Amino acid sequence: MDGINGIAGLTGVASFGLIVTFAYQQTGVLDTVALTLVFACAGFLPFNFPRSKVFMGDVGSVLLGFSFASSVFFYSTDLATFLCLVSFLFLFYADTLTTLYIRSSTGENLTQAHRSHLYQVLCNEGRLSHWQVSLAYFLIQIFIGVTMLFAWRSGLGWQVLLFILSGSVFVFVGVKIRRHFAVVE
Repeated sequence: MDGINGIAGLTGVASFGLIVTFAYQQTGVLDTVALTLVFACAGFLPFNFPRSKVFMGDVGSVLLGFSFASSVFFYSTDLATFLCLVSFLFLFYADTLTTLYIRSSTGENLTQAHRSHLYQVLCNEGRLSHWQVSLAYFLIQIFIGVTMLFAWRSGLGWQVLLFILSGSVFVFVGVKIRRHFAVVE
């Protein structure tokens, strides 16, 4: 998901920063790969945010996605840890899944390009700037990730509750926004 300036770079800073935090809490050692990716994403941002001179593209996004999945695989020892780690990209997952659901339920061809992710609706129909939406996604992702780190220490039940609550809020707000801009019936 790299359709507006800064969203992938800021999400990379947030998600890999949360992995660094998680790893340090677990092992007392910094995850140097994740930390390097935090700095790489941060170094990329001045060229892509708030105005774009350079784009990450599929190659950069796939590298970050593969690196994130590898980190989740490496650190996951049980379901609770897995849920904690995948929550570090919660907004990307939630936006992707809800967009796929909406597009498939309306009969759209899922292999065709589109502009119907919630962040795109906020920019295009909502007329918010890329930096406003990207920064909002970044801050919300940090909040969810930090909250999940605390929930992870409290047990699986709290994590599941947090996932359900976060998902419900995302769906509710997304439906309201899409209906407001008449993007979905």
